[in-house]
Amino acid sequence: MLISLVKITKNSYNDYSLANIYINPLHIVFMCEAESYKTALLENKINLDLDKNIEFTKIKLSDAALHEEVVVVGSPTSIQGKMHTQKKILLRD
Repeated sequence: MLISLVKITKNSYNDYSLANIYINPLHIVFMCEAESYKTALLENKINLDLDKNIEFTKIKLSDAALHEEVVVVGSPTSIQGKMHTQKKILLRD
């Protein structure tokens, strides 16, 4: 079961971009607010047309040898809500 999120990235020229990603919730180690992205948004440093009320979440993923951090659009609470609203599919009766 994968969840769909919107990842925000910053390149070496300080330009930001958005991309759709799919994450396996079983690989999430922790989540927390990405306050530096919120600050950048409020200071008009993010070159995207985003609502000033948007929050960002840093997610640390771990799968065997792979460890990665991503920042996604949405609060930790809303991301957690997405994980718990996914319908489970019954494969066998």
